[in-house]
Amino acid sequence: MTGVQTCALPISAQPYAVLITVPQNPDVDGTPSKPKLNRAGVPEVGHTVVFSITGCLGMTGLSSWGNALTINNLNGFSSSVGLSLSGTLPTGATWGFSPNSTTSTSTLTIQTLSSSPAGTYPLTINGSGGGINRTASISLTVTKPDYSLSISGTQNVARGNGATYQVTVNPLNSWTGTVNLSVTSALPTGVTVQTTAGTNSTKGTVAFSTTTSTPIGSFNFTVQGTDAATGLLIHTVQGTLTITSQGGFNVTLTPNPLSIRRGTTGSYSVGVACVNGFSSTVSLTVSGVPSRVTSTLSNNGIATCGGIVTLSLSVPKTASLTSNATITVTGTGGGLSVSGSANLSITN
Repeated sequence: MTGVQTCALPISAQPYAVLITVPQNPDVDGTPSKPKLNRAGVPEVGHTVVFSITGCLGMTGLSSWGNALTINNLNGFSSSVGLSLSGTLPTGATWGFSPNSTTSTSTLTIQTLSSSPAGTYPLTINGSGGGINRTASISLTVTKPDYSLSISGTQNVARGNGATYQVTVNPLNSWTGTVNLSVTSALPTGVTVQTTAGTNSTKGTVAFSTTTSTPIGSFNFTVQGTDAATGLLIHTVQGTLTITSQGGFNVTLTPNPLSIRRGTTGSYSVGVACVNGFSSTVSLTVSGVPSRVTSTLSNNGIATCGGIVTLSLSVPKTASLTSNATITVTGTGGGLSVSGSANLSITN
């Protein structure tokens, strides 16, 4: 009988899949098993061992494969056949026949520990009874469920800001579970990291934060993944973080200069332009407004990168004439304070 059967074996800690290859059973002279005829054409007394897969036997902490053996009696052979297994099993594996001597059927169970190494192991089943010996070969392949890690590409981050990488857990050989992540390499000054675990179906994250004193440049880092259930499966992946100059912003007022007649109103457009990845909101305040002139900032003086806030100036008829007033708008955000100025003339 020929064939390949695969059993999916549940175990609590670290599952294995066991692949059994069942080749055609040769007789002692190397020919396929069949009744041997004497000179008169009558089958000789004898027996063969034939295999058929009946299922997997799951046990907590172990993976096991149960194989039913059938003793085919030929020409009235009726002796009990004792069964044994020879060959090199994976470390920690055990085997047994139930029963170990039979005239009909027996079940061979092979059990591997979660620590048994993966590999292919040729084995021989031996049958002996009535003064006759027969053998059959099987091949036991233990494949160890595992995983690998991959990480999103290089990121650039301005000093004082952060960057988040996604880590993908790629299951191998039907692995399922959770992988705890950590960064094992040394980090530059001012860099901190937080991680979230990944699973066979969800991505983990590695989030870096920097300060304004973090050195500029690129550094490589190593992310280590550890199987949360066993702590035994450990893999790593490398990534690169590039730190650029500190992010910031500029404040500009247009038009410059601005001329307003007494008894009327005028306005500046206050622009906030961000650089090097700066992304905080900016709070604006105004100074240098001449006496009796009223100033008002739209949007409560809150600006975002690339946004425009309107500074309105209401000049009463009683305001003093001037040709060289300086209006200053100061923006505060992200730990920075930046000012922009423009000239103001008040005329009749």
